[in-house]
Amino acid sequence: SFLLFGMWVDDKIIVTADLNMYESWFLPAMNERFITNDMGEPPMMLGVEMEYDRERGKMFLHHHTSIMRMLKKYSIDNMKVSPVPCTTDLFKRMKAYTYTNTASEAQEIDEYHSPYRTYLGVIGHWAQTSMPQLKTTVRIASKYMSRPTKVHFELVIMMLRYCKYCVVNEIKLTLRRPKDFDGVLKLLMFSDSDHAGNNDASSNSGMVSFLNGNYFHGYSSGQKCQTVNTAESEYIAMVKALQFGIWAMLFLRELHFRLMYPIPLLGDNQAAILIAKSPTHTKFARHINIKYHYIRTILPFKDFILAYVTTKWNIADLNTKPCVLEIFRRLTTLMLDGMHNFEWRKE
Repeated sequence: SFLLFGMWVDDKIIVTADLNMYESWFLPAMNERFITNDMGEPPMMLGVEMEYDRERGKMFLHHHTSIMRMLKKYSIDNMKVSPVPCTTDLFKRMKAYTYTNTASEAQEIDEYHSPYRTYLGVIGHWAQTSMPQLKTTVRIASKYMSRPTKVHFELVIMMLRYCKYCVVNEIKLTLRRPKDFDGVLKLLMFSDSDHAGNNDASSNSGMVSFLNGNYFHGYSSGQKCQTVNTAESEYIAMVKALQFGIWAMLFLRELHFRLMYPIPLLGDNQAAILIAKSPTHTKFARHINIKYHYIRTILPFKDFILAYVTTKWNIADLNTKPCVLEIFRRLTTLMLDGMHNFEWRKE
């Protein structure tokens, strides 16, 4: 049994698997010092709406009310929906855009500057909580926060159109109760990179992790060094994902949860996996910063294992670059609904 107590300013939430512990120990102990009222199951926490389906063992997280309230506030609730937050064509136009430093451009930047930052700030909060499929587009849009032009503003508007699409089609982050849960947590991580995906030829890293089949955490970030080939950028992305995995492992251990070992880290580049596993590949990676070879000191402890996954099912691809509609839908479904019914051998 366990009981976790979380607090943010005046928002408090309790997670427990033992109601007797909560009612007979925690609540009386809290009432000794504070006036505590049990409000029941929280319908909302930090703006995230929560819906419960106890019969099927599901919980749904979303921002649908906040999205429609925000669109109505700025009188843009009549906009058309979009099935993707960023098209590949728009991404190419943004990368090809060069600043002219003219008076008309300065006026355009001044016009879009305030709404751009306002909209992106709200979308960034949604992406960090119940809409993780927006992390890539938020990262891209954040680069142009200081000087947004019309083409950059199109990206923010398309993200809002996609948010409305999620409301219309009831797209939510789903957490499911695992079947036959034996008290052991199973952590699964995906890693990927977009080699030379930025204008300065730098690459991007992406990671998505699952805990007992449910979405746990993910990120989309730029790499701070130049890489000469795909294997190197994938290797660096893998090391960054491993660092998160170590933190998550130690954090869950500190909370006295049991974990299943080894923890799998999946990537879609076999060369990067070989560089990490085999010391004989050192001569091909001597120019890589020594801090990225940290992975070689961790793997012998057998807490983590590297494995290959095809690009088609590498969910971290969603956190590296904008994808076409077919890929975006396939990976978003896995990210939001979880890996519960995924058949590894079949796929």
